[in-house]
Amino acid sequence: MFEFSDGATLAGSAGGVNKKGCTVPLQVLPRFLYDIFKAIRYDSRVPMSTIVITVPHAKCDPKSPREDHSCDFAAPDGAQLLNAHLKKRGKLPTLLIGNINRTYLDLNRPAAANTAFHRTIAAKLAPGGVYVDMHSFPTEGYWDQVWGQNELVLCAYFGINDIATADIAAKLRRGGIKCRVESPETLPLVKDYYLIQKFGPLARIPLMVELNESVTPERRSYAMDVLAHYLCG
Repeated sequence: MFEFSDGATLAGSAGGVNKKGCTVPLQVLPRFLYDIFKAIRYDSRVPMSTIVITVPHAKCDPKSPREDHSCDFAAPDGAQLLNAHLKKRGKLPTLLIGNINRTYLDLNRPAAANTAFHRTIAAKLAPGGVYVDMHSFPTEGYWDQVWGQNELVLCAYFGINDIATADIAAKLRRGGIKCRVESPETLPLVKDYYLIQKFGPLARIPLMVELNESVTPERRSYAMDVLAHYLCG
């Protein structure tokens, strides 16, 4: 019988550990054990003790041209909308809006680990809660080519087959929202997203959301309403 390390191992090279303390990669575990482990971690009957929403790239540099994308233009609005839709359903999320422009200090990188922003997340996010890290992408250049046909993109910390992220994506699609799922397997850049790597292991549902900045406010609000409905069970 295997004892498992924390959920962070689903995105890394380590997996279970046997009784002698030897690392056992998840890939060599029988599939049914792997599925059981994920199902135990994602159980809708487990109460969401906290919901924390962060926007690390909210602060824009007024001197920087828009095409430099010094901030995530749609992320603050998306986070506020998600916060409002959750409150309508009786939840009291914590919303943290970054106040440092990323050209000076990127709150989504290890250099910001000791900032008040990170300390507040650590204080507010209880084990078993929900963590939503909100971003947005431009509709020109590289990101338009990769993600431009989607209204939003979900980055799954625990891998492309993570149960919670797959369920959320399915619900968004049923609502008519064009949605794509990325993970470290499909987009290695996800491994550089520090906040979700650092705080994801604490959450029952760790989710990074990338909003398409060309989507209308009405569609953005609808998408955040669907997401809030899912998070509230």
